[in-house]
Amino acid sequence: MATPLYDETFLSNEALAYIGSPPIPSWNGASVEAIQCEQLFPLARDMALALHDWGFASRDDMLALVAEPEAYTGWDYAYEYPAECLAFREIIDPATFHASYSRGSILHYDKFTPIKWDSKIMIDPGGDKRRIVTNQEEAEGRYTTRIETLVLWSIPALNALTCILASKLAIILKGDMARQKSMFEQALLYSGMAEGQDASEQFDQPDDSSALSKSRM
Repeated sequence: MATPLYDETFLSNEALAYIGSPPIPSWNGASVEAIQCEQLFPLARDMALALHDWGFASRDDMLALVAEPEAYTGWDYAYEYPAECLAFREIIDPATFHASYSRGSILHYDKFTPIKWDSKIMIDPGGDKRRIVTNQEEAEGRYTTRIETLVLWSIPALNALTCILASKLAIILKGDMARQKSMFEQALLYSGMAEGQDASEQFDQPDDSSALSKSRM
């Protein structure tokens, strides 16, 4: 059976090549390179996702209200922090949001007044909790979620992931701080490239939903 082009081993070997280390046949190997790649990959993956407002990892969800508003001075509502959220991006008012909004594109921000929000830690004897606080009632949140299936990733995101992994491996395997810095800067460059790609894959929708969408309401 053919091996997927963009799997964990492929990207790990690309990262190892960036720092001049030998490739690995798989994560099951006993070499120090294989062990470090397997251990570092999940963190590098989540860092790459949190680095940028990637369109493929963007998710909109109604936030779950919690009965703790009095614990956060100056805010009317407190919501649970989404479980799979790697980076919270914004609060959306479902009553005014419409399909012509283009995620990640600053060209469209002037259509909406940003809704203020903040992230707070709730210190609790039963376990500390993270909350989203805002003055928006029935708030909907937009955030970057964890996507583990690499075939769903965009090309710039995969390149950013590879560079972040290489930056970590550069320190652990080579002790090379200069290479670590250069690889992370390269990751930032790839995340910047994604702005144009995201914009090219979007288009404005009509102000109102389609007749089919309306019939389902």
